[in-house]
Amino acid sequence: YIESDDPAILAKSEELMKGDRRIKHAVTVFYDFVSSGVAYKPYKGKTSAVTALKLREASCNGKNRLLVALCRSQGIPARVAGGLVLSKKKREEAITKKTTHSWTEIYINGQWVPFCPTNGYFAEIPAHYLELYKGDRAFIIRTKNIDFDYRWKVSERRSSEEEVLYTNATNYFNILRLWATLEQASISLNLLVIILTIPIGATVVAFARNVIGLVPFGTFMPALIAVAFRDTGLAWGVILFTITILSCGLFWPLLEKAGILHVPRMAIILTLEVMIIVGIALVAINFGYKRAAAISLFPLAVLTLTTERFVISIIEEGWSPTLQRFAVSLLVATAAYLVMRWTFLENLIIAYPELLLSVIGVNLLLGSWTGLRLTEFIRFRSLYLRGPNEMSGQET
Repeated sequence: YIESDDPAILAKSEELMKGDRRIKHAVTVFYDFVSSGVAYKPYKGKTSAVTALKLREASCNGKNRLLVALCRSQGIPARVAGGLVLSKKKREEAITKKTTHSWTEIYINGQWVPFCPTNGYFAEIPAHYLELYKGDRAFIIRTKNIDFDYRWKVSERRSSEEEVLYTNATNYFNILRLWATLEQASISLNLLVIILTIPIGATVVAFARNVIGLVPFGTFMPALIAVAFRDTGLAWGVILFTITILSCGLFWPLLEKAGILHVPRMAIILTLEVMIIVGIALVAINFGYKRAAAISLFPLAVLTLTTERFVISIIEEGWSPTLQRFAVSLLVATAAYLVMRWTFLENLIIAYPELLLSVIGVNLLLGSWTGLRLTEFIRFRSLYLRGPNEMSGQET
């Protein structure tokens, strides 16, 4: 029982508020009084709110009972919460102290806001506060005059993305609730991140084409290649992509000379790609590169389409221009991968998917770009290096 209706508590709360009935003001002055005006003393047992007010000193539970009593006396919902203050010890090391710590939670604007007047935390508690109970109660109740001992053992365990998702998806209109619903439909969070970041990868490709002047294979092929790199990692993805494309490109003319139709030819190329991927994965794993185990998940459709464009480019333009476009495709795909795998951007887009509207705005700007591309400055650099008199003399 917390004496929120005690005359001394009521009188003190009115004195502190000084006629200002705003909740923010009341909570602030009550907290300041308990935090600074009531000294901390490590008393054993319980200290009531009235006792803490009279003595102007109390343990952490007494200080928080006084803060709760002051708030409740003015109709502000408040409660005591408690738990452990974790120390910075090694993982799996037992915590041997037997005392819990308490703080106050005040209901403000639809949510419980924590306050710790003992350690000076206003409207927050640090991450190493582990809450175990709510309410003004003893955490362990035992029979008197018996031999009783206990200890705490706390170990660290990282929460998975799914656990964090469901923990925070409490509000029905919260976007995390939508993701949790999709999770129940067996649509993984990783797949959602990939889907939401593909437009960003496509924007990187559009920037490379329109502003820089880099022309890779396909319209958005580098963005799809960047998605494929998520499974393999950037280094293994580039290695696999290069070996597979070049190997199939060298084999393509043999199939063309054999007079095989296009679709069966692509089926043979797909078979070769599977064999190459499995072979590289087995060799890499035998040499201790465990990361290569994900190579088998490399999207074969992207490889097949890229191989087809690679070979057609060889036939139409020759090896030198084709290898240049191949290098450009790898460069743009790498840039798209780095942007799409930026952790800050992934978290931002999964929390605020409406930001995809800004991607549309960026592409509207890129679509109206009428200036010279950066590669064109290099291409026509001889014109810029000439003086105006030299250029006018040549025209004459």
